Amino acid sequence: MAKQPTTAAAATGEAAKANTGEAAKAKKPTVCKKVYVTPDGEGQHYSPEAVGHEFRFGNGKTIAVDVTKFPTNIQTAFMWHGMSQKLGDAYAGSPDESISDKIEKFETLLERLMDGEWTKGREGASGPRTSLIFEAVVNVLTAKGDEPDDDRKAEIREKLKDNDTRKRTLANAAYKAEYDKLQADRAAERAKASAAKAKAADDDEADEAPDF
Repeated sequence: MAKQPTTAAAATGEAAKANTGEAAKAKKPTVCKKVYVTPDGEGQHYSPEAVGHEFRFGNGKTIAVDVTKFPTNIQTAFMWHGMSQKLGDAYAGSPDESISDKIEKFETLLERLMDGEWTKGREGASGPRTSLIFEAVVNVLTAKGDEPDDDRKAEIREKLKDNDTRKRTLANAAYKAEYDKLQADRAAERAKASAAKAKAADDDEADEAPDF
């Protein structure tokens, strides 16, 4: 009968196998690294300052791609694909979030992009909604007897395109309180709509629910 390894020896053997596996994973080359080239350097996230795009393969080969070299119809297809991908990032991930929360993030990102603010990844989908901050400012000013006219409203909208201005606005207690109220009102409206939908659900739909 073969002699069984001691517990210490077995543990050492398992550790060696694990280390070998980790080393193999670490040595596995990256297939391709996509890099956006800017006048100041490079990065893996697109920015409006990008002047080039490179695909750097794991074997050392780099292929630079110039979007202006493609036919117009392909450039248009790239534009639509990129827009869809960017806006889709707003609601990607976070499986525990409700549809309403995902829509809120989508509309937040959409607003910021429409205002000319580009953000990396999903950053633009979080944080306060510009339109709600605007509404809060108008409501507070109106309540003080200083209701802004259309020209002034346009100026307020323009100022709120700046991220620092939005932060400083919500640092004001009056604006923040009104903003929170507007958010609560929107949440209550969504809850009311969800309750109405649940009430109107068919019995067949109810039968599909898990048996708790």
